[in-house]
This record gives sequence, C-alpha cells and structure tokens, in this order.
Amino acid sequence: MRENLLIAKEELIERWVAAFDEQTGFETYAAQTVTTKYAQAFSYNLSGYKNGKIPPGSSLFDEPHADDSSYGKYGFNRDGFLTTAEIYNKHELSHIGFFKKTAHLIEYIEFYLPKNVPSSFQRFFFENGKKTMLQSVFSNGRSGLYFESGTTLKEKVSVAFNGGYTAVCTIEQYEYANEFISRAYGLNIMPGIGQYFYENQYNYEVKKLANIKTIYEDGRCSFSYVAPSAQSLQVIIKELSELFCDVLISTLKEQSFDSPLFSVELSYRQCDNYVPHLVVLTARKKNEVIAAGGQNIFINGEFIYTTNIPDNLDKLYVEFYNRIETKNNWNTGRKMLIETAKLLTASRLKGALPVTEDFIAFPMDWELEGHTIKKVLLQCGASKINVRQWEEYGWF
Repeated sequence: MRENLLIAKEELIERWVAAFDEQTGFETYAAQTVTTKYAQAFSYNLSGYKNGKIPPGSSLFDEPHADDSSYGKYGFNRDGFLTTAEIYNKHELSHIGFFKKTAHLIEYIEFYLPKNVPSSFQRFFFENGKKTMLQSVFSNGRSGLYFESGTTLKEKVSVAFNGGYTAVCTIEQYEYANEFISRAYGLNIMPGIGQYFYENQYNYEVKKLANIKTIYEDGRCSFSYVAPSAQSLQVIIKELSELFCDVLISTLKEQSFDSPLFSVELSYRQCDNYVPHLVVLTARKKNEVIAAGGQNIFINGEFIYTTNIPDNLDKLYVEFYNRIETKNNWNTGRKMLIETAKLLTASRLKGALPVTEDFIAFPMDWELEGHTIKKVLLQCGASKINVRQWEEYGWF
C-alpha cells in the first residue's frame, strides 16, 4: 500500500507541474456558471466530498458581507455543481480556481495571481460511484511552492514536496467492506514534520459512521473523527475543561521545578489546535525578571509538551473540534481553554504543586491575540490588583 501512495505522490507532482500551463482553463469553467454564492475564503475542500456534493466550510450568502475584506466567490453550473472559485483578500482578487468533474474524477486547480503560480491542487478518484483515492496538496500560505533547488520545473517541485516545509499534502487510498469504507491508507506531508504514513480505521454503529481512528507508524493512535452526540457544546466545554485541567496538572506533576509556579500558559493555535501545551514561569524566574527590570515576562516561560492524552479526552476533543470546524465557530475553542484556565487558577492546581500567591493560568496564541494579554489574564481569574502591579512592571 505504501508503494501505491508514493506512486500517487509522484502523479501529484506531475499534475502540479502541468498546472502551470492550465490557468487559462478558468475562463472555460467561468462560462458554465449560472449562479454565484459568497462564503469565507477557501471554503471548499474536496476532502469533504459526500453523496455527490462538496459541502462548504462556512455559510453561503448571495452577496459578500459589507464588513468583510476577505471572502470567496463561488460559481455553480446549471446542475448545481461548483465551477469556479475567486478568493478576495483585502478586497483584491488574490486567487482563482476551477473545478473539473467526470464520472471517475473530480479536480480542483487553484492559482495565486500575484505570482501566477499554482497554489492548490486536489482530486478525487471514483470507481462505480465509490471514492477510491484522494490526492490533495496546497502550498503553505497558499502563495505557491518555495523552490530551494533544482534545474527543471519538475525537479524544483519534487524538492519542494520532499523538503517538508512548503507543501501540505494528503493522499488517501480507501478500502471497502459491505459497501462502506472500512479503512484508508494515508501519506501526509506537513511543514516542520515532513512525510509520514498512517492508517485510518472507520467504525460504524447501525450503518452510520461513529468514528475514525488513526494509527501511526510508531504505534500512536488517536481519533480523527467522532460523530456528533446529543450533548450540547456547553456541556462538552464543561466536561472538556475539567478533563484538560486534570491532564495538565498530571503533566506538571511529572516535572521538577526549583520554586513555586507563578504562571501556567496554555499554548495553542487558533483555528488549528486547541489541545494546549504548557508554558510555565516559576517564582524564581519571576523574581529575577523583577530584579532586572525586565519586560515581557509571559513570553519567556519554559515549554512543556503535553503528551499523555487519555482516550476519553481525545475522543471528546475530536467531537468538539469536528463540530466547531463544521460551524466555523473557532471562538468556541478559545472559550473552552478559558474555562480550563479558570479551573486551574481558581483551584490553584488543586493543591498538587506549590504556587505563588498571585498564581495565574491562561490560554494564549501569541501571534493572534498577544495584544490582549491583559484582558485574558483578567478573564482567567487574575485580580485587578495583581494585573495593575504586573502592568507597572512593564509586562504588557
């Protein structure tokens, strides 16, 4: 199976190379458009294909929202199938793409206009109406592949794919049992991680998909999909925050610290991963910074990778993530981490480790919300007196 995936990767490389000459194809598919809809940028992904349709990743509208400077404009033919995608960034057209469909194949080709280069290429293969293989790649940042070396265009694209930094690639081949997908064999290329293989096991209850469990080459297992339950998001947030609170305290107990803890940051990435990793500051570090008149203390903690995620938390988290992803409701992920941090702060780590009198736990994605640090600290239980003191130290 691995050999099939590697062959498919080579085919995908060749299609990316050929796509450099296919940008004019946009006009052909634009001419087939009979209706248009607006949604968030890059709302359509072939990996979501089901029952003959590609569902959008966000709500559709007849006109773009007046206050949106970035959005997608999508065309549909008389059969209701997608024809084109136009992506606007700061009101300027930045990407165009078009969809091809035959009885055995669906393709999406996208181009980054400032460079006139491919930015995404996706395709689904079918046999007797059943999907058999997904091939998908997009450039990191959606602005075209970065070419480090190579003489020919194919050599340059191959190096980009195999470099592990500029291409984001997923290839999956599907197997069936009793008319349902039973497993998928996959190859991923992720920036900073590189290439790896995995297997997805599909599990059903009463002929409905209950979950997908991913098994990696090193033996690790995790859920990649969990069907939504009858629980409300509010109930799930409460349960998740309590589970994460216990897991994070257990992780801290496995460490050795030279003094009580002053702060515990729950590091995460918005719209990507809400499984927090810990960044801690001790009383000793805090006092050293105060003595030296240092600033920005909260961005200089010790990173601790959170690894021991129990199955019950993993399964609940994946259901939670699937649901907020479907609704494009990313702020709910942040809300869950705020609740987790409030529990850690209020319980003072449940007495499991010594902490300072002004101990605080808080979630943070520094790239997107670092400027809101003061507000976040207050949301997570820091007293106004302590925040005022930290502000006088010049920490934010």
